[in-house]
Amino acid sequence: MKYLLFLFSFCAFSLLARPVIILPENATLLEKTAAQELALHLEMVCGRKISVTSEKDSAVSAGKIYIGKTAFARNRGIDTAVFGKEEHFVKAFGKDALVITGGIPRGTLYGVYEFLEHRYNFLWPDEWNTHCDKAKNITWSETLFLNGKPAIPRRSVYSSFREGGELWKIRNRQNAFHVALPEKFDGYGITTVFGSPWFCHTFYEYTKDLPANKHDILSLNSGKRRVSTSRRGMGQICYSNPETARYFAEKLLKWIPLDRKGKEKWQYPEFYVLATNDNRNECECKNCLAVARTAGYSALKTAFVNQVAKIVHKTYPEIIFQTDAYGLHAFPAKNDIKPAKNVSMIIAYGALDPARPRDHFKPYSHPVNKLTKKIHEDWAKQCQIAVWDYWTDFIRPNYPSTNLPAMAENIRFYHKLGTIYLMGECPGASRVSLWRLRVWFANRMMVDPYRDPDTEIKRFMAKYYGKAAPAMFKYQKLLERSTAKLKDSICTYTLDRRHDLDKNFFAEAEKLLGEAKKAAENNALILERIEEERVVVAEAKIEKFNISAPDYVNTWHKSMLKKLNKNESAWHIPKQKTRIDQFRDAALANIPPPAGFEKQTVIADYPWTKLILARYNRKVSDPEAAGGFAVVPGFLKEAPEQYKGVAMGIYDQKRRTYVLPHVLLPKAAAPADEKYHWYDLGRCRLPASPLLYLHSSWRLQLMPSDAHRSPEIYDNDVRVYVSLKLQGPTYVPNSRKPDMYAVDRVLIVRGDLTSQRFLSPLPAGISPIETEADLSGTSLKVKKLSIDKSSLTGFSTVCGSAGQKSSFVTSFTDNTNSIKKVSRKHTLKRDGKYHLIKVYEGVLTRDCTLSSGKIKLDLGPYFAMNRAEEKYNIYVSVKLTSDGTVRMDRCLIQKNK
Repeated sequence: MKYLLFLFSFCAFSLLARPVIILPENATLLEKTAAQELALHLEMVCGRKISVTSEKDSAVSAGKIYIGKTAFARNRGIDTAVFGKEEHFVKAFGKDALVITGGIPRGTLYGVYEFLEHRYNFLWPDEWNTHCDKAKNITWSETLFLNGKPAIPRRSVYSSFREGGELWKIRNRQNAFHVALPEKFDGYGITTVFGSPWFCHTFYEYTKDLPANKHDILSLNSGKRRVSTSRRGMGQICYSNPETARYFAEKLLKWIPLDRKGKEKWQYPEFYVLATNDNRNECECKNCLAVARTAGYSALKTAFVNQVAKIVHKTYPEIIFQTDAYGLHAFPAKNDIKPAKNVSMIIAYGALDPARPRDHFKPYSHPVNKLTKKIHEDWAKQCQIAVWDYWTDFIRPNYPSTNLPAMAENIRFYHKLGTIYLMGECPGASRVSLWRLRVWFANRMMVDPYRDPDTEIKRFMAKYYGKAAPAMFKYQKLLERSTAKLKDSICTYTLDRRHDLDKNFFAEAEKLLGEAKKAAENNALILERIEEERVVVAEAKIEKFNISAPDYVNTWHKSMLKKLNKNESAWHIPKQKTRIDQFRDAALANIPPPAGFEKQTVIADYPWTKLILARYNRKVSDPEAAGGFAVVPGFLKEAPEQYKGVAMGIYDQKRRTYVLPHVLLPKAAAPADEKYHWYDLGRCRLPASPLLYLHSSWRLQLMPSDAHRSPEIYDNDVRVYVSLKLQGPTYVPNSRKPDMYAVDRVLIVRGDLTSQRFLSPLPAGISPIETEADLSGTSLKVKKLSIDKSSLTGFSTVCGSAGQKSSFVTSFTDNTNSIKKVSRKHTLKRDGKYHLIKVYEGVLTRDCTLSSGKIKLDLGPYFAMNRAEEKYNIYVSVKLTSDGTVRMDRCLIQKNK
């Protein structure tokens, strides 16, 4: 009898320790996958095999977990037909029976994950590791009941994951995959959210095979219909041409049936995207400009998308068309045009657009984001909104920082607005502070925005860092306090300006990371995770304090490469490896920061360590150069006596056109002091594939493509500075030194900010704060400059003759005739001194020019489309010599107060 009682007790224990997972009699692939996921994870908890069987075959009386649309659930009044696509339902029926079910396609799977998280504290921090609480028995509360669905319907973190991270994303409830997953993931209920042709910047996809006889539906720029060569550029479309909408609708009506072929209804794409290419070259035809100037470009595009949606709606009324509030389309239309009911606006607001400032490291409750917050609210009143957010510093992601508090608050804001799709762009797996925490936290908050942020962070830390968690949590708090000290957007700060990253910060950071390392108790995995965070701090410290100690730098380099190869995708690794190697070389070379550029926002700095990587460039030792080395032209075919002067420019390799026209300083005007000087090449919009040539032969060059950013940030409006030295008899009369045309540094800085570095003194009464641009020296871009000691700039050019009446004519015009030509006659003093004369007051355009005698200046690069209505005062500095010659030494563009 005792034996039988013991046997019964043992069997009961075994059943509870190893419950049976029961599927419906005719289980679907979705239900089978959910059961497999549950079995796999429960085995991790108890260390025993968990069986999966059919409801038809099950004879076990206790310890049953019913998955999906079972008869057991149906007999207890659970109607799965009423559940939403992702709604989970988990309910215990005593200690021996548990139902996990939900809507199609992902409700049951999410029910499994909710149970695992709720009962056994499961956490999936990365692609390789799963953490949970261990237990001998698999049990649940008799009153267990979990029911709900993710707050944001469509969720994604767009980042630089290694290949094979799909399952990690699925378990963390990402459901908005932009491309089709391999067939092995069919059972997870994941399908592409977006239909053909792509999920963003789709105008290129629609027009890349456009017949020549339909080119009138393309955007008109500088008098030409621009054919896009990629999703980045160079053109857009003509919204005002009714044929454009018809052409796009015809394309869609062919693509939609192909997207649905052989699929179940729940697998059909939900969104079809009609979005601008990633540039701001909007159509400037007469009809488009007429609407844009009064109602904005968003009025044009909204009307266009509505037309396409109306045509396609007749056949496919369930489809949602998504277009972008991005760049020049940020603001809702100023007229009565609103998105149609089947049109969703995806709002993508990066940092520091002058017309719409935003700091994505601060919440929308912060005053700096007041305007952007209101724009979100205004769009939400008009239509369904989606959000493409930015969750890292895209300019310098490798500097210590965090945005978790802002992320949490902003996701709650998006939810309250009824956002139907949220995608956070967060690349930089090898560079961003606590990147694994950041992407995991983002997923958690998108599922439930009202979770307590610190509770979630501590939960992650406890599993990811074990006994080192308390120190790592303190480190996260240090980052929060540090980042909060920044008044302006984090994207504007060079490391020199990051006043929060002072010696106290680094001392505290290293102290906490040291405590974490000690607490890890030689746990190799946790030590590796701590080291992955230490390298971010180390890189900033090396740069901030010019650390060149080989042991410190090489230790950083080794750890950073290990982190790179572990975390980044195959596409990102080669690019980042080049950056990491260059940083190491620069640190060991101990190159000082560029003096005089402290007030500029430096986008990219190219000392010799980067310049030597370009084709043709030859490295030479030069103690006067930054870091002791410079580059000189390689394989010159021309003889020294054929030297033409300082010649530089930027060429767009994709469009095969000059972006920054030829800058020439003739030999006679070159400095004769045989020292390095900064040359300002002026402003331009940096293309995605730029080639900066630094010599007339093009045998000295640089390809600064890594300085190119999303147009949403500042439209790639940059200034280019080159540090160059000329010496030897070819350049300097009577010099005994050997010839050298050497460049030791190139800087690319933001051009849209007025903190320009003026290479020569400004005239009396001219405020540098109000001066948008000073065109002088090489930035004047004239064919011939001469040394002029009477000029503050040191150079001038002949622009005409004033004749006996001492009169001089200037004219401001636009090549597309969109604004009225302004011509003025000026009377000059014959005193041989330079005087400022006002030649124009008003707006600029993309194709505006200023003619001053024989000189024609292209002022288009100084036009900002998002500030199209802003007015400027334009001055030229000229003098009249005794022989009647008019010389110009500069042109100044000032904001009109």
